Amino acid sequence: MQKRLRDGIRRDKETTAGLTREAEAPPASDPPNLRTVIKETLRLGMANPTRLTRVVPATGLQIGATTLPPRTVVGYAAYTFHHDSSVVLDLFLFWPERWLDHGHDEGLRRPGMERSITAFSAGSRMCIGKKLAQQQFV
Repeated sequence: MQKRLRDGIRRDKETTAGLTREAEAPPASDPPNLRTVIKETLRLGMANPTRLTRVVPATGLQIGATTLPPRTVVGYAAYTFHHDSSVVLDLFLFWPERWLDHGHDEGLRRPGMERSITAFSAGSRMCIGKKLAQQQFV
């Protein structure tokens, strides 16, 4: 994995060599192996270890057999999503290959993985710097 990452980064450096202004730089080639390492790091690294709160809408909320009354404050910890054994195999192993496309994922890719990564929160309270951070990653 390290060799593949180094090769991808080296290719990016060769592509942008000689450019003087950041605005002139071509879009990053976004090596897939680097993206997988970043996703796996965010999954295990717990960027936000606190409880992410939400308020139940005025209509209330039905989850299975449980009814939540209107304006109830609820919350979840990203940890529970990132370590859900029904979504992620081998929860505590650093295994970036799990994020590769089907056929290259060594059988680790599961339905719902992309949806379950909430390192930047989600919905209307998602971190406004998410896109900027993702650009800086690659």
